Amino acid sequence: MINTIINKIKKILKSKILISKFINFCNIPGWLKLSEGIALFYTSKMSLNKGVIIEIGSFAGRSTVFLAHGSIKRENPFIYAVDPFIGNPFEKKIYQKQYKKSTLNLQEQFLINLKKAEVKSNVILIKKSSEKAAKKFKKPVRLLFIDGIHKYSYVKKDYLSWKDKIILEGIIAFHDSNTSDVKRFLNSHIYNSNEYKYLGRVASTTFFQKKYKSSIHNMILNIKLQIIYKLLHLLDFILVLLKIKI
Repeated sequence: MINTIINKIKKILKSKILISKFINFCNIPGWLKLSEGIALFYTSKMSLNKGVIIEIGSFAGRSTVFLAHGSIKRENPFIYAVDPFIGNPFEKKIYQKQYKKSTLNLQEQFLINLKKAEVKSNVILIKKSSEKAAKKFKKPVRLLFIDGIHKYSYVKKDYLSWKDKIILEGIIAFHDSNTSDVKRFLNSHIYNSNEYKYLGRVASTTFFQKKYKSSIHNMILNIKLQIIYKLLHLLDFILVLLKIKI
């Protein structure tokens, strides 16, 4: 079975059209690596049918388009992008560097990038803080991607605001999980929790699943995702060794 999965992944990765799309997505300003984007694509595509996808912190839309393309053919193809588009008060210089040549504001650029990637109709923008957006959000969540402000108190607030909306066997992913504050949060609230199972890490994005007594179908799904994460983590390692920044 493992050989079948690996061969299938190799076949997909050899597709020039798909790879070309993935590389083009990385031209959108942002910090998500190619390997992480592909991991989000497959997680969005393969995770449970029930529930929607929530992205906390969209910036210019790089991660949004990976998630949206993975979800296009799903029963519920919509991505809810939660971002007040006021920037990160702790990293103003980094934000300015990303957009020093643009005459558009961040939200305008975000929407243009969605249109260019042909996913604008699949993304629902919630222009609010994570905490405010969660208060009125009633839909169950199958995949939660947290990529907001990476300070401990902010990561904790994002998590606490949305955690009860994640379905059993739903997936939660944290970007920049190698930074000190995000790592500290994961150690205190996720790794030592009986509520989540570690699925894998790709570059700086770590994936967990909300525990439940899995069916055989979902156990197989988990194995597939874990293999994909390992292969993509290896891909990132190779790209770093070759000094290819993408």
